[in-house]
Amino acid sequence: MYKGISKFFSVGIDIRAKSLIFYLRLVSASYLSIPIIIFLVSYLRPIYSIILILILWYSLYLFLRTELVPPNKRIVRVSFLKESGILLILILFVILSGAGNFMYQNFDYIKHNAMLSDMINRDFPVYYEDNGKAVPLVYYIAYYLPASVVGKLIGFRIAEIFIFFWTLLGLWFIVAWISVITGKRAIWAVLIFLFFSGLDIIGNIFQNHTFVITDHLEWWVGRFIWQFSSNATLLFWVPQHALGGWLISAMIIFESMICKNSRNFVFLWALSPLWSVFISIGLLPFVLLALFNNKIKKTRTFQNIVGAGTLLSVVGLFFLSSNGSSQLSFIWESLGLGKTLLLLPLFFMLEAGAYIFFMRKICRTNKVYRSWLTVSAIFLFCILFLKFGAANDLVMRASIPALFFICISVIMFMDSKKNRSLEKAALIALLVIGAFTPIMEMQRSLSTPKNDIHPDSIQAMEQGLKEQYLGRTDSFFFKYLAKQHHDDKEKEPIYLYEIK
Repeated sequence: MYKGISKFFSVGIDIRAKSLIFYLRLVSASYLSIPIIIFLVSYLRPIYSIILILILWYSLYLFLRTELVPPNKRIVRVSFLKESGILLILILFVILSGAGNFMYQNFDYIKHNAMLSDMINRDFPVYYEDNGKAVPLVYYIAYYLPASVVGKLIGFRIAEIFIFFWTLLGLWFIVAWISVITGKRAIWAVLIFLFFSGLDIIGNIFQNHTFVITDHLEWWVGRFIWQFSSNATLLFWVPQHALGGWLISAMIIFESMICKNSRNFVFLWALSPLWSVFISIGLLPFVLLALFNNKIKKTRTFQNIVGAGTLLSVVGLFFLSSNGSSQLSFIWESLGLGKTLLLLPLFFMLEAGAYIFFMRKICRTNKVYRSWLTVSAIFLFCILFLKFGAANDLVMRASIPALFFICISVIMFMDSKKNRSLEKAALIALLVIGAFTPIMEMQRSLSTPKNDIHPDSIQAMEQGLKEQYLGRTDSFFFKYLAKQHHDDKEKEPIYLYEIK
């Protein structure tokens, strides 16, 4: 019996790279577009909804017609044992993250669950009553839209379970893209991605003058000043930003940097705002770089111009309906000029610069890669001078694409036979030191009793929390594009189990 199982897992199948890439692009584009289609159907008036869905579908058709194959790769070997190991690791990570409510959920799930509950129990577009006025929900809702549709049909608990599988599916696609880009399908590469983080523990030692491990290592400069979130932190706290950010970043890297194709990357970028406007900001430098590196004539495609233009316009008008309570400021207004000059270079070196230093060898032989790494470094350094949002969400979330590229670069460096063992050992040491942060995230989930966070309404939250979710009905989007609001009472919540 055991020999039979061992024999099954030791075998694999050979897949043509062309077919693998086609289906990976198909499922990834579908994953990103399904929430957008739900948004267009449920939020817009029928005539606008039909027009935009037809444009989106045709853009996706043209996107898939572009045949892309990674260089020097014709056949891909898929091992059942390796795939089973990778899947098991991803399942464990998603369970620990709190998605699906199988284990402890971090503080942000108070807001996540409340919004999901509102999206299930209220009609689309979602409205609240605030000081006698109807106010709409305006937020990055792409991650939650498929689950909310499931919840409307079956109930909140099933919607939670659906989010677990939706998160796992997105993470699986992202790991698949990492393998395609780096040319390495290995468990160690997946672990580097999941445990990738800045050297927060060293920053804590510098600030506290002692080896003190705090609950949130990433705020070592000061709470709500700077944070380049580890990949585990992003998955555990803000999957609505992370999954779309990683997936779109991977697809743009593959299209533009690996295959040097310019027919689709503006369209791919246009899929990002409904997932996260911060991701769109973080991707913008790379979109401009791709325009510079590739022939501009070939970017003049239907999907890049019409598809991207219509999506950016409609979703942009949706977000312009936000109350806009957060203000953009310079970081020294919060930290002080002296501390900024001292801590900003140190933060950059510990959180990104140390890894970038090792990547310089790849830059010598690959000009396109060098330009991407340079843009990553410049963007990450420059956003540290700004603060937007109470917790400086601009730095935390807009940094996701650049840090993702650096993470991929680390995997490529470790896999290259050209790099010396001593250099790889030093980089492994950095990765191990950085892993303190994701280990702390996992430790919190393992050591804290499961908490059933009651999915109360966004409307019931304190003013400071709910402001970021509320918009204005007098905006262009809600006056002329969105379905008309009817003052219906909130539906009776649908639950398949009692929440205590």
